[in-house]
Amino acid sequence: MVDAKLSQYLSAWSHDPWAMRALFGDTDFQRLESCRRQIRRDKRTIVLCVYENFFARAGGLFAVARLLPRTLQQQGEQVLVLSPFHAALATAPPKPSAAPGAPPSPLRPCGETSVRFARTRVPLTLWEHTLDGVRWVLFEAPDYFQARGGPKGNIPYDYTSPAEPQASSRLDVDSLFASAAVPQVLAALGLTDDLVIHAQDWQMSATALTVKQAVLDNVLHSAAVLLASHNPYDCGLPPGKLGLITARVDERFWPTLRQTGGGGDPPPVRRDTFYECMLPLLDAAISTVSKCFAEELTTHPVHTAFFAGHLQETLRRQGIVGVGNGLFLDASERAFSPAAVDEARRGSVAAILREKEDKRRHLLQNFGSFLPENVRGGLDAGHGRSLTDLPPQVPIFMMFGRMDPAQKGFDVLARAVERIEPGRAKFIFALESPGGVEPWVADLNRLASQRQGDMVFLPDRMTKGYLDTMAGVTYCVMPSLYEPFGAATEPYLKGTPVVACATGGLRQQARDYHLDPATATGLLYHADLSSLKQADVPSYWRQLLGAPDPDARRANPVHQILVAALTDTLLEAAAIFSQRPEFYGRMLAQLHDQAVAFSWDTAASEYRLLYDKAIA
Repeated sequence: MVDAKLSQYLSAWSHDPWAMRALFGDTDFQRLESCRRQIRRDKRTIVLCVYENFFARAGGLFAVARLLPRTLQQQGEQVLVLSPFHAALATAPPKPSAAPGAPPSPLRPCGETSVRFARTRVPLTLWEHTLDGVRWVLFEAPDYFQARGGPKGNIPYDYTSPAEPQASSRLDVDSLFASAAVPQVLAALGLTDDLVIHAQDWQMSATALTVKQAVLDNVLHSAAVLLASHNPYDCGLPPGKLGLITARVDERFWPTLRQTGGGGDPPPVRRDTFYECMLPLLDAAISTVSKCFAEELTTHPVHTAFFAGHLQETLRRQGIVGVGNGLFLDASERAFSPAAVDEARRGSVAAILREKEDKRRHLLQNFGSFLPENVRGGLDAGHGRSLTDLPPQVPIFMMFGRMDPAQKGFDVLARAVERIEPGRAKFIFALESPGGVEPWVADLNRLASQRQGDMVFLPDRMTKGYLDTMAGVTYCVMPSLYEPFGAATEPYLKGTPVVACATGGLRQQARDYHLDPATATGLLYHADLSSLKQADVPSYWRQLLGAPDPDARRANPVHQILVAALTDTLLEAAAIFSQRPEFYGRMLAQLHDQAVAFSWDTAASEYRLLYDKAIA
């Protein structure tokens, strides 16, 4: 069901053309507006533009790009996905070849074209494949999209490799090239009318400019551009880089809403990041992946003081809304039997606790076989006894996800583990470590060694027994410093509640035990910063997020408060599990229904409201 507040907000929203008029002038602005309004709702094609694809994945963005278009298509929209072909990655597929013995390719050639970039004409080769019934077109160009993918060769944003660990990034240039290519690819495919471009993240944000330039150049005839931001990351865009895609680089074309201070009327200061330049050119409100995160982008100091301080006026003036994601795991198989869930909701939790205990027993019996060779630390029942002898009252906590020091808060959990008495609980850190996080990996290696028996650290993606582990642990822990959407629904579907920081999408996904034990799906903890001088809080956040290693965060007052809050909540969660089984059992009974409240049908319906607004 579409959120009523979102519908109401979009009904009242209107575009503020200040940036469009400054960039294009009144005549071209009016022409662009006329072409945008010519888009026919029943003829439109939704073009999702995303830097990741099936062969180049780094996180949840590809999952969105796979699941959202499929649902849009099921709801009757015509959908196409465009993405760069990252040929240098180890995960890149072979291209079609007629040579004897050539491996089969999942790609099919679908055209050639070229794009003007950096004052030269660059050839493009187009490859297509079908994923879940949706057409994907990947565009390849010589000398572009050559990221080596980091240590594992799979990340399209990482230009390093084991052979070149210090390789320079070209992500800003490649992102500009990708945005410049989009209109030419569409024209080569015969798609020039009734286009709604749905760009994803800053890497594709310059389509807000290149698509409009293509309309003025008669490459495209009618098009609108929207953007979904899955995180607050941005990238600098100085005039020399901006000049790769447009001749309009003079300061007068890119005035800023920010004031420079001083008396009188200060001279204009140019916008100098991708988002500063491109967000005001969008044809609808900006969207992000949860309503709470949309709110926090303009209220929480982690964003106002660090990630998005330079965007505050733009976000307020352009408008930002939250459209939540659906589920990333299959919800058809329930973690607990309907009878056990029904009994627990009526107050009898014995059956659901037995079923959860079966999952725990399976984990304890098989966990050793799930571990890769590079595991650090280990779990046992104390004094070297087998993990299968772990007392039933000892909880097991699991953290999963990627090692992003600026977001995921795994060092907050590490400091909490240090505060918890040995033997009181067990901890599984199942993380994926990209390049550039060596000090953070070393910190968890050290802690795993010190807390041998209580903690295990897996520094790579857990490929065996991952979901069985998630199902068997007592709680999953999500200590994020901020969280656009979050992944609490994943353990819910496997029958595990969460302990999570009350931030962003986690505030929507987790029903907090402290607010209502009867409907809880976990425990949220809050960073109460009221004891700090409020004028100092932004600088504390900047210091925390800019710290080069975990030790540099230990003395930070905000970090200390986060660690203390998480420690207390972990101990409280442990007590609920061991001493108040009736409340833990009720949590288990709520998990599935809370997970399935997040659906791609709802997400697609809400995005379609944005599409409607963009062409109105």
